[in-house]
Amino acid sequence: MLLAAALLAAALAVGMPTDAGNLAPDLGASARNQHPLRRAVDPYTFGNPAFCAPQKPVEDFGISELPPLREAPASGDLPFGPETVRLGLFLGPVFTPGESVGFWLYSENFVGRTPLRWVVRNRIRLLDASGRAGRVTARGRTRVRTINAGKEVKLFLRPPRRLGFYRYEIEIAEFGGKRLARYSSYARVERKFWDARLGLDRDRHRPGQRVLSRVENFGSEYIAFGADFGIQRRRGEGWVRVRNPSGGAFPAWLGFAHPGLAGRCSPLSLPRDFPAGRYRIVKEVERSIGSDEEESYYLTAPFEVAKRTP
Repeated sequence: MLLAAALLAAALAVGMPTDAGNLAPDLGASARNQHPLRRAVDPYTFGNPAFCAPQKPVEDFGISELPPLREAPASGDLPFGPETVRLGLFLGPVFTPGESVGFWLYSENFVGRTPLRWVVRNRIRLLDASGRAGRVTARGRTRVRTINAGKEVKLFLRPPRRLGFYRYEIEIAEFGGKRLARYSSYARVERKFWDARLGLDRDRHRPGQRVLSRVENFGSEYIAFGADFGIQRRRGEGWVRVRNPSGGAFPAWLGFAHPGLAGRCSPLSLPRDFPAGRYRIVKEVERSIGSDEEESYYLTAPFEVAKRTP
């Protein structure tokens, strides 16, 4: 029940919009994106941000071939707004039919209300084969007079069920009409399919080094997983389980690999006397097959441990 519990936790933490019309709540999308918190150092990169950076792309579903856009700052900072106000996007950018996209404004002001007096509009446009934006398929609008840490502002739109590329646009203006910013991002509505893999930073290691693994999502459905994993060693024509040299205790966290992205890295520290040989990491992941049902899958990634050098 990893996936169902995680979705429930995300809904309770973020809250759901209740607007009518083409505004639609999306539990899956809210679980996809977390607040873009600013950190000096991310402890989960384990000194290898090129491999372990959060939400590392592994498959872009053709989006990189479209014309460049002016996207919202990944940090969430708005150069024209108060320092305590951030913008987050519920944007995959890959969705399956029926899922929603949208944004939230949130504040780090815990002692009072920050005046904004903003009008925020968002819309979704259908793209043609060349990447040109066509008709608007959904639109929304909200007025934000003030904001504080206890009051997030969220607005969702649901793309058509038709498969293909779309452009999500958000515009922020003052009450008087002066435009402050306009940002755009691509989204793709894709059929549901499952393609989960386990990736390693390297396929050859030496005793005393650290093996980094990550769940990689090449499909359109998101993947839930925990921190735990097992290790097996090659013997003859088969594999046998061996003791995890990192110990049997794992931190209690729940991770996601979103469509086209990699999940959080897991480290395996090899002792200096670790025997040479052929090994593989075995990791359990879960896939939703219904409103309250999941299926478990086991992913494997082989690696070689070389002999220790004097």
